[in-house]
Amino acid sequence: MKTPTLGLVSEAPYQFQKPPRSRWWWKLLAPIVLPLLRRFWARVERFDFHGGEALKESLAAGHGILLAPNHARPTDPLVCLYLAWVHGFAMYGMTSWHLFQNHGLVRNVARRMGAFSIFREGSDRESLTFAIDSLATADRPVTILPEGGLSRTNDRLRPLLDGLAFVARTAARKRSKQTPPGQVVVHPVAIKYWLLSDLNETIAPFLESTERTLALSAATGMTLFQRIERIIDTDLAKHEVRVLGTVQSGSLTDRLEKLCVVVLTRLESEWSPGAIIADDFVIRVKNLRTVLLVRLAENGVTETQREEIWQPLNELDNVHQWALLFPRDYLQADSPQERFVETIERMDEYFTGSLGQLGRWRVEVQIGAAIPVSALRDKSAEVDPLMEQLKTQLQGMLNAISVRK
Repeated sequence: MKTPTLGLVSEAPYQFQKPPRSRWWWKLLAPIVLPLLRRFWARVERFDFHGGEALKESLAAGHGILLAPNHARPTDPLVCLYLAWVHGFAMYGMTSWHLFQNHGLVRNVARRMGAFSIFREGSDRESLTFAIDSLATADRPVTILPEGGLSRTNDRLRPLLDGLAFVARTAARKRSKQTPPGQVVVHPVAIKYWLLSDLNETIAPFLESTERTLALSAATGMTLFQRIERIIDTDLAKHEVRVLGTVQSGSLTDRLEKLCVVVLTRLESEWSPGAIIADDFVIRVKNLRTVLLVRLAENGVTETQREEIWQPLNELDNVHQWALLFPRDYLQADSPQERFVETIERMDEYFTGSLGQLGRWRVEVQIGAAIPVSALRDKSAEVDPLMEQLKTQLQGMLNAISVRK
């Protein structure tokens, strides 16, 4: 079985990838590329968009527009591009640097359609400046994923990162000084996927293949939920013996969280002693990965030191996957079928490193009302009010879409 890897870490020197300001490429490529990606990669058979009137009002008013969608599937950027195409505008999209290290054709097409890079594991002033300037001049709407990474939990948001608020407020300060003063607004965008294909046909091939790889007995009479639990339990036990010395008791989620705590605590004490510890495992992984990449980029690093740094980087890949593999209280025996597919896709990524798309889908998109961005932050508030309002609206829209199915 392939060692899990997220492909997020590279020793290649970072270079900011900037899209052209001209809309000519967008007009040329969108009608060709988007239908092809929709059919052969995303396997989305239908889009339903709601709330476009609010977005049209912001466009007509000339506001700097920041689109903030949830990020539950790898196809979300395509959904945002379709949203722009359907509503008649070009957009920019902040995109993780590692995706620009793909095939040159993919990289160049993405850039010409508005994608610009962000180095998530460190400071990226060029990327932030490009996003801020695009909003300050109202050049095009800018899409930023506030969760920062892929969740594969369509019904539940992950913690939102404050980088979006920094970009929005900085742009708002610039626009407020214009004559006449301009405004920046954030539109939450709730993206919800509905499975159209048969659940058993969609996930059975992965279950059967993984059960054979793990040499598990026949799953006769077992439910899908029981088969998923057995696969995760079998793999988890191996890591518990390796890391903790013995198999632990308790729920799968409790055991996965304990592994995360033990490994992260050890690595943080070794590589980042005294650092402030975040509450979220994924954020802790990101913070520690940044420290290690800085070490890796230092001049005079020997081959032996490189190997010493890559070892914890690979361990962090495992922790990242454990933290997302089986979220607490998310999948139950009677959960909606979409949650089963999400879980299988997380497992597929964990076991094989694949970001494959399973099944055929209908996508429902709700564009939320504009949230005006103040140039100043209320420093008395523990949580940024902009991010709190965005989180409330996004989760509320996702809940409403789920109810009206």
